Amino acid sequence: MKRQKDIFDLFRDNSHKLEERPSSQAWRKLEQRLEERHRRRRPFFFRPLSMAAAVAMLVVLVSLISLLSPQESNKELAKADRINRLPEVIEDLPTYTDAIDGVQQVVEFQRKHRSRLANPVAEGDYSKRLVVHRDGSNPASRLEDLSEAEQQFNIWQFRWLLGQWEGQAAAGQQMESWQQKDRFTLEGQAYLQRDGEQFLLENMYIKKIGPDLFYLLAIDSSGRQVQYKLTAQDTQLSIFENNSVDFPQQVLIKRRSANAYSTILQNASPSKLSKPQLDFWSKRNDIRAQGAERALSRVNEN
Repeated sequence: MKRQKDIFDLFRDNSHKLEERPSSQAWRKLEQRLEERHRRRRPFFFRPLSMAAAVAMLVVLVSLISLLSPQESNKELAKADRINRLPEVIEDLPTYTDAIDGVQQVVEFQRKHRSRLANPVAEGDYSKRLVVHRDGSNPASRLEDLSEAEQQFNIWQFRWLLGQWEGQAAAGQQMESWQQKDRFTLEGQAYLQRDGEQFLLENMYIKKIGPDLFYLLAIDSSGRQVQYKLTAQDTQLSIFENNSVDFPQQVLIKRRSANAYSTILQNASPSKLSKPQLDFWSKRNDIRAQGAERALSRVNEN
């Protein structure tokens, strides 16, 4: 009670001060402080704008999340679907015995390969052929002699023809070139050189057709080629025949030496050539009693 009484006494003793008016200077200071506080305080309309911007950002963020989530979910579902569709294959793991067998096969292959390199098969001539024979399970290669029938129809007997040949004819200098066209054909081309110019006269072929060898050449100015079948042969002479034509019925390839040969066109019995035949065959052949012949020498390529 004493404290309460003291408070009443305090108000009573100072009540006269309530009637005092503050000075004009005090009022000015108060007004200045109020103005400064008012200036520092943010305008009221900034608060709703900030709230609206925050709400808009939140809406955009939620929209982006909702758009991206289905795409990621679809990707995961597609990936899971592909995995589920993969075929399930169960493979047997190689056993120790299988692995050893594989290593042994590799080692055996390498051993056989080194053996072939250490003992190569020598190259033979046209009368030899390379064959494979088996000795148990071991394949090997060797050269065997061709039979007489096989040798007779081996086109490589005429490989000595390959290259350039030349000779002299009544119409000028003649050239002949032979080359391999494919594994069954040798092709020859004959040219005539006169006054610095070169003229193609004819194409010839030695060709394997089926089991037989044939010599093909044109027999008249039309360029029509006729086949002559190989009927006889030795180391120096090959005879091709066709008895269905008037002339020539025989074409002989005669090897005179390593660098010279002749082509002889004749019938089995002497026959007289007609004027067109003489004009055609005399372009690059010497006319003989039984027919026509041309002699050629190998051109030195050095």
